[in-house]
Amino acid sequence: MEGSISHHHELSSDAGPRTVWRIASLVIGSAATILAIATFATRRVELGRELLAFAIAVFALIAAVHARFLHLARRQFDQTRGALQTRELEFQSIFENALDAILILDGRAICRDANPSALKLLGVRCEQLIDHPIDIFYSDQREFHSTWKRLLTQRQDRGQSEIVGANGASVFVEFTATADFLPDRHMMILRDITQRRRAEEANGESLALARSAWQEADALRKATLALTQDLHMNYVLDTLLQALQELVPYESAQVLLLETDSKVFLARERLSSENDSPVTECPKTLDASEFPVLRQVLSADRGVLISDTLNENGWQAISEGLIIRSWLGVPLRSTDRVVGVLSVAHTSPGQFTAEHLRVTGSLAIAAAAAIQNARLYEQAAIYGDELERRSSDLRRAEKALEQSEENRAASEERFQKVFRSSPIPFSVTALSDGRFLEVNEAFERRYGYTRRELIGRTSTELGFWEDPRERTELIDRLRRGARIRGAVGRFKIKSGEFRTSLYSAEAIHLDGQPCLLVVSDDLPQCDPKYYN
Repeated sequence: MEGSISHHHELSSDAGPRTVWRIASLVIGSAATILAIATFATRRVELGRELLAFAIAVFALIAAVHARFLHLARRQFDQTRGALQTRELEFQSIFENALDAILILDGRAICRDANPSALKLLGVRCEQLIDHPIDIFYSDQREFHSTWKRLLTQRQDRGQSEIVGANGASVFVEFTATADFLPDRHMMILRDITQRRRAEEANGESLALARSAWQEADALRKATLALTQDLHMNYVLDTLLQALQELVPYESAQVLLLETDSKVFLARERLSSENDSPVTECPKTLDASEFPVLRQVLSADRGVLISDTLNENGWQAISEGLIIRSWLGVPLRSTDRVVGVLSVAHTSPGQFTAEHLRVTGSLAIAAAAAIQNARLYEQAAIYGDELERRSSDLRRAEKALEQSEENRAASEERFQKVFRSSPIPFSVTALSDGRFLEVNEAFERRYGYTRRELIGRTSTELGFWEDPRERTELIDRLRRGARIRGAVGRFKIKSGEFRTSLYSAEAIHLDGQPCLLVVSDDLPQCDPKYYN
């Protein structure tokens, strides 16, 4: 700083004393001139000793005033110089001890001075920086020259840049620059933000991973929901392979279900729409002992991934229609029991990753449960008589409604008696918006709500249906003339839990308003041996 700032302070400190000396010299010269003229005039006109003595007295007075003036000026000069030296020391201390890097540049962006923080930031010695252009430390010199031109035009600038230290390491800095803080001197302050920049980048990567995980979770949620829309086995298997294709880029996929401990049958196979090659139909039943990969999957917890089948000892393709190079399979496990295998394949090597294996395994959990539910649903026909008996109250209510046209008031009273006294939960909701119009005591006991809490509120507001789309599909089927008997749904009880129920539904008119009459009850209990 001695070559750029101290010199300016010295010029400023000398300005005042120089002015004082000039005034003093002018006064002395004037006094000398007056005395000379007076002496000359005295001798010339011979006015006597009195006038000469007067002139000498005047000269002495002027000399005394001048001496006093010089004394005061000298003291003021000493005070001013001391104050400036103190200020210089303070400024120098701030400059030397500042944590941020400070660079003093001339008009050509050549460094004229730098504090220790700047040397540390750039990793150089003083002689490597002073009298050298600063742009050599920038990774993008064109960006620096653009910034420098903007600084000289606008007088101030701030921003972020990437610089390269002497050791070759990149450092991200936040800079603040001021032009012409002294004549032909510009100041640039740099702050190291490398850690903050890396933290921001890491945060961005975390957000991207979180967004990816959310998208995956959303896809799995939709797939799981789709698997529960219909309990027919064909629908479950088709939905499973379609949902899997949205998560894993396969060319073929199979669902193989266990018949015995070693026998599996091909329940469903799907080819990608991009592959139009003919595929030889697989045999309906396979012996798992003849396929090493099937044995491995059936005994594995997380599945098997093969990047290239040419490098796999004992590889034998399940499907003979394609030359498989990439393959992965996961077990379909339900309640600690393997019910089958979900496999996907591709004709190119290295198409599947560990992430694909993990996603397939996650989907397989929901798929195994849906397959088991579909099997139970197919076997639930034996409980039809039980459901029909429990639905007799609904038919009596329907008959009472049909007779109400002749005697509305009496019929409505009879309906209310049947409705109220039935041990099976009944509910009547408006067909248009799902608003509860009436419930019986059995409904209150089963779902925990009181009649006062329900009447006037909609099923959507209460979140009564676990999937509101089921009610929309139910109404559409009723409007097409279908009769809903023995359907399975999940309804919310007051505690917030969802309870699985059998229900039947009918579109009716109550007080001239189209309504939905629903009777529901618990799923019938069955012998555990039946499920096995």
